[in-house]
Amino acid sequence: RCFHLPQMLTIKKTPLRNPDPHRTRIIYFADYSYKPNEDTLKQIFRHILPNLHKSMESPYVFQFFGAGLPNSMKSMIDSNKYNVEYLGFVPDVYSILLLSDIFLTPVLYDAGGVQTKTIEALAAGVTVISSVTGARGLSPADCGTNLIQISDGNWKGYVDSILTVSRETAIDRFT
Repeated sequence: RCFHLPQMLTIKKTPLRNPDPHRTRIIYFADYSYKPNEDTLKQIFRHILPNLHKSMESPYVFQFFGAGLPNSMKSMIDSNKYNVEYLGFVPDVYSILLLSDIFLTPVLYDAGGVQTKTIEALAAGVTVISSVTGARGLSPADCGTNLIQISDGNWKGYVDSILTVSRETAIDRFT
């Protein structure tokens, strides 16, 4: 026999809106001592943020948080010019998720399971822009418009999707 047990999360707070309606809030979080998570963050810095910075017409901030960030990444953040904020370890993930517009997860490695952080972001009502690998195990039909899948390594697809979601959420923030 085989049983399907869906992932279940309960969020006790009412979803909030981004506190700055003029700025798109993009996030990623992970335990960076796990190599695939560190590599994912590096992909964001190498391929997504530089192109986003050139293309984004409205203000944005990329915030990321989590434990285990290597010193080599800290120096990369200090020298960045892409509106990045490292929040360090955040004990209440939902306090950030509920204020965010976009959660990025350009995971390129199949770590052997559903990305729990992706489920947490979806449960908080955040639009998730994910690689196909990062959304493995999720049903796009069940996620509706909150899950945008990009083929693995299609960095332009990420930037285009961020621009589209940013325009749509800006309209929502002012209505």
